[in-house]
Amino acid sequence: MAYWENTITHEKVINEEHKVCASYARIVKRNNTMSFQEDYGKCMYENGFLFKTLDWLYCFHRKEECKVYDKYRK
Repeated sequence: MAYWENTITHEKVINEEHKVCASYARIVKRNNTMSFQEDYGKCMYENGFLFKTLDWLYCFHRKEECKVYDKYRK
């Protein structure tokens, strides 16, 4: 399982925050060569969230996604 965590409160992201960045990434994708995951990850990171995983198997099965989000772990 993977999720985004607030850097200050350490709480998991709620749906509204996901929706804002997902909408942003869809709009930017139309005008850009970056992938949806890159735009989404950048938005989440810039809004104070870090990408987290609970299990190494998540990234084993989703290598491309984790490769993109890896820079948003720290």
